[in-house]
Amino acid sequence: MKIIGALSWFNESPLWLTKTIASFARVCDQVVAVDGRYALFDHDFDWSPAAEPDAVVAAAEAVGLPLTLHVPREPFAGNEVEKRNLLMRLAMVHAEPMEDWIFVLDADEYIVHVDPTFRDELAATEEHIVGHALEEYLDPYVALGQDGGVARFTTLPTTWRVDLRGFYRALPGLSYVGTHFTIGGYVDGEWVWLWGHPDKVPQRDLREMLIVRHENPRRVALRRELAAGYYAARDELGIESPDVLAPT
Repeated sequence: MKIIGALSWFNESPLWLTKTIASFARVCDQVVAVDGRYALFDHDFDWSPAAEPDAVVAAAEAVGLPLTLHVPREPFAGNEVEKRNLLMRLAMVHAEPMEDWIFVLDADEYIVHVDPTFRDELAATEEHIVGHALEEYLDPYVALGQDGGVARFTTLPTTWRVDLRGFYRALPGLSYVGTHFTIGGYVDGEWVWLWGHPDKVPQRDLREMLIVRHENPRRVALRRELAAGYYAARDELGIESPDVLAPT
């Protein structure tokens, strides 16, 4: 059994990218990464500055992870769904269908704990989607102008939740349909929904065995504003809908 790390990013901190890629090595056998902006994301460039893919390559080399890196030369017209599906296709190139697993992280996430028996538990499970713990921060910012704008971290019990969108079995046809979180694939020739659909299959909960830290609140104000503009445009245009049918 292999675990293939999958990273989609654009215009992120090279430090964050380094941490994400390096943390993949705690559980993954290799990694695929896809750069590039969504068409609706308002930015002057279609791919990230050279320091970012350089950080991805250097981190993978430092921890000994085989890397497949894709840097596009035009924005993703299909936005999140198109980009994430490219990520899945690249990951499946390296996967043994029904045997291996694909583990999705964003550039503002990195692994902080893996139980030594996690891979054994993953290999033994009969489910096709496995959840892990996601550590988030509550009230991480001090007011602008105070303490030089340095982030303040407080981990509280209310900042923990289970993220059931991280580990997917390498099902044939694994893909997102309709939205960037509605995902499924084929089992014995029949389509099954893994997440984001009312008919999704049961999940295995391994929250105690793998913990991911989510740093999204630490984004700089401009980056958060650009993301908010993208989500507003996406929702106004209605380009994502969870009311979708299984592929035929």
